[in-house]
Amino acid sequence: MTGKSHLKRLTGYALKYKSGLVCSVLAMIAVAVLEPLVPALLKPLIDENFSQSSNVNPLKIPILLLAVFLFKGLAEYASNVLSQWVANKVITDIRDAVFTHQLNITIENYLSESPGRIISRFLYDIPQISASLSAAWIILIRDSLILIALLSYLFFVSWPLTLVMLLTAPPIIFLINFVGKKLRKSNFEIQENTALMTKTITQVTNGIREIKLYGVEKKISTLFERTSELIRSKTMYVVKLTAANVPTVQFLAALAVTIVIYLATLLSQGDRLTPGAFVSFIAAMSLMFEPIRRLTGVNAILQKGFAACDSIFEILDKQVEIHGNNLNSSSQIIENLNGMKIEFENVSFKYPATDQYSLKDVSFKISDREFIGIVGSTGSGKSTLFNLFAAFYLPTKGKIYVNGLSIEGLSKKSLREKISWVGQPVTLFDDSVFSNVAIGNINASKGDVLKALEIAHCMDFVEKLPDGIYTIIGPNGSNLSGGQRQRLAIARALLRNSSIYLFDEATSALDSHSAGLIRMVYDQIKGQKTLIVISHDLSTLTNANKIYVFDNGSMVESGAHSKLIDKKHYSKLVNK
Repeated sequence: MTGKSHLKRLTGYALKYKSGLVCSVLAMIAVAVLEPLVPALLKPLIDENFSQSSNVNPLKIPILLLAVFLFKGLAEYASNVLSQWVANKVITDIRDAVFTHQLNITIENYLSESPGRIISRFLYDIPQISASLSAAWIILIRDSLILIALLSYLFFVSWPLTLVMLLTAPPIIFLINFVGKKLRKSNFEIQENTALMTKTITQVTNGIREIKLYGVEKKISTLFERTSELIRSKTMYVVKLTAANVPTVQFLAALAVTIVIYLATLLSQGDRLTPGAFVSFIAAMSLMFEPIRRLTGVNAILQKGFAACDSIFEILDKQVEIHGNNLNSSSQIIENLNGMKIEFENVSFKYPATDQYSLKDVSFKISDREFIGIVGSTGSGKSTLFNLFAAFYLPTKGKIYVNGLSIEGLSKKSLREKISWVGQPVTLFDDSVFSNVAIGNINASKGDVLKALEIAHCMDFVEKLPDGIYTIIGPNGSNLSGGQRQRLAIARALLRNSSIYLFDEATSALDSHSAGLIRMVYDQIKGQKTLIVISHDLSTLTNANKIYVFDNGSMVESGAHSKLIDKKHYSKLVNK
């Protein structure tokens, strides 16, 4: 996307705050109008006040100058405060929009980026846009208006001298454009390397035990140092380019001033320019230096902002789930008055960017309140089934029906409200026990949470925590054992009181006591809700109504435990 299109979109955000924007621009116009009054007052000061024959009141010009500075100062204050208010409102809107959009894009789009890239979007990209909005646009508008006002005055005083001065404009514009392209490319590379650095930090945070265990500290440090050096070198390139740009522009401007002063001197000697007009002209020219310097320097800030806009608007342009799968206002709502029935009809599925199918021509039916077991060797496609149950992905081929309705035309919200999922590994939040469980039902009372904890056999350890259910459990429940974390996740699922419960290896890597407690939860759910369990521990599935056996993406066997015990694939799993 171009800088022009980015500006157009940012302006769209700013226009939501028209009153602040209009008042800010009016204040900037006031600053611009008052700016040339300072050199304009110097003309009568020189030509009249310093003339021996003048009868002008000596206080008149100084008082007018003081008034100009007073009102100019007030206008600058108003323009800065109002501009910053609008800019910060826009940044808050963009930050909120990106976060909300990130939550609502499809799983496919979400997983296409590394966690480090997602985090750096908030820690690096948005602050760059903030800098562009809070500083750059003020400079662009205010200083451009000031230059227009000063140029108008210069034309009024002496248009030939002004035309000579403007001869330096084309090379300055060319230089700014050339440097701008270089800066934008470098800033984009800095963004990408910052994302890589964030990714490395995230991986170290999540995998510190493995890093220490396998002794790869030096390798990880080398990778981090290499990325850090790339950011440093690119940053220094931007610094050098910016540092060279400003004095070069200033030199070209000074060259114009030198020529103008020489010509003005000749005009003054020929009585074609009064001393007051000469001083006024030079003063107005001098006042242009600072706006020119700021406008030249703002290009670097703008290019950083435009490079960041590429990343921000890329995510905002990604489709949200509700649009991506025809789930608009006409999408169907699941009614489960007669129970929940699920049917897979010749379903095949492959993940994006792969040619290999994870599921191949799978067909089965699940009736309401059945206990279904799903087994198979690692990589046989079991967990992929759960991704399809929850409509995180749609089938590549075939159809999935819920209560006779195709999943493609269903409201995802309506579908997911009927599902509780306990996965492996468990995801918990750095919050209290109560908050982690209550996320399953935000309207639940303390009594509801305590009941869910009781059913999930959590109270034996929760009661021993320092603050009971209000104890903070650490990042991803790091202050709890594996079994405790698993049971807490089950309590969260139970509190949701869904129609369908999905358990993905819920007893994996647990001791026999914790696994036994989770099996007791299965027994409590069985017959009350639809229960679908993926497990390598076949002892947890002996009471299942049906067991579906998967191998290499295909369903190869099905039936109750007693009927499958002598079957080829199931018996292999039993005897492992």
